[in-house]
Amino acid sequence: PSLGDAENTEVIEICVSPGDSVDSDDSIVVLESEKAAMDVPASQNGVVSKVLVKIGDEVKEGDDFLEIEVSEQDIPEEKINLKKEKDLPEDEILEKPDSIESTGVNIITEKIDLANARLRFPSGCIVDLTASRVSDKSERKMRIFQTGLYLSLDYGTGQARKLEVNSGTISNADKLVPESFQFERGDALLSEIKSFLLSIKDDKTPKVSPQDGINAMQVAWQIKNNL
Repeated sequence: PSLGDAENTEVIEICVSPGDSVDSDDSIVVLESEKAAMDVPASQNGVVSKVLVKIGDEVKEGDDFLEIEVSEQDIPEEKINLKKEKDLPEDEILEKPDSIESTGVNIITEKIDLANARLRFPSGCIVDLTASRVSDKSERKMRIFQTGLYLSLDYGTGQARKLEVNSGTISNADKLVPESFQFERGDALLSEIKSFLLSIKDDKTPKVSPQDGINAMQVAWQIKNNL
C-alpha cells in the first residue's frame, strides 16, 4: 500500500483471519501513524492463507501483510499482462537454441554438485539454468527479465511477483514495489503426469507433444555432455 511520507506506521487492528474470503478493496488491516489512522485494502480477491503481521508491528511501504490464495479466474488478465503462447509467433515458440554452454563443479561429492547452462536462441532470448544439490532448502524458481518488466515464480510456495518499470519516470528506485500474486500450490511433475494420462483417456492432444519432449531431452542431453 501507499503510505505516503508516514514513518513508524503501526498495525493497530487486523480485520481478517486465515480462511476468510476477501474481495478487492476489503479492509485487511488498520494502520496508525503520527498523523492519522488508515485502512489498508486487499489488492485482489481470494482466501487468506496466512496473516504475516500482528498488532503492534511497525510496517513500511512495500511490506506484505497477508498471503492470499487466488484462483486463476480471479486474476484480471490485464493485471498479469503476460503474452499467451498463442499470441507469440510460431517460429519463436518452436525455435531451438543456437548454442548451449554448460559447466559443472563437484563440491561435496565426487560427482557434479552444481551445474549451470546458458542457452542462446535465434530470437535473442537467453536462458540461464542452474541446478544445485548444495543447499539447505529445496526450491524451484523461474525469473524472466525483459525491457521494463521483471517476473518471478516460486514453484514451491506458489507466489508470483511482477515489477513493471518505466525508465523515463523513475525518480527513486528504492520505492519500486513489485506486485505479488498467490497461486494454488501443487506438484508440477504430478500435474504433468495427470495431464498426459487424461490426454490418453479422452483421446486429446497432450499439452506437451511428443516432439516437444524429444526436443527437451535433446537439449538436456547436450547440456549433460558439455559438463
